[in-house]
Amino acid sequence: MVVNKFYRFLSVGGIGALGYIALSYLIVLGGVTPWLSSLIAYLISIPVVFFMQGYFVFQDTSANLNTFFKYLATQLIGLGLSVFLPLFLELFSIPPVFSFISVSTTSAFISYLLQSRWVFR
Repeated sequence: MVVNKFYRFLSVGGIGALGYIALSYLIVLGGVTPWLSSLIAYLISIPVVFFMQGYFVFQDTSANLNTFFKYLATQLIGLGLSVFLPLFLELFSIPPVFSFISVSTTSAFISYLLQSRWVFR
């Protein structure tokens, strides 16, 4: 059951990532700068993926504002990892691609643990 839930979690995350990429690109085509397009798409993605994770992955039909704020906290942790882990690994001359792989795997694992044990419990 846990493995199946983790695969659903990764699937929803992948769908969310693809949606973010497509939306960012469409916004750029509309003439908005890439960094602002990324921010807008990310902000739009958060509530969509929140509901997908809650309903499809964790079968939580009672999500409320408190649950959403907990979810936002997990997103901020992921954001922090995406900034600080590459900076830390750079101290050891780790190539950037390995930093990005470390960020994605570490943040996915931490996000799953936090969402399954804190956000959607």
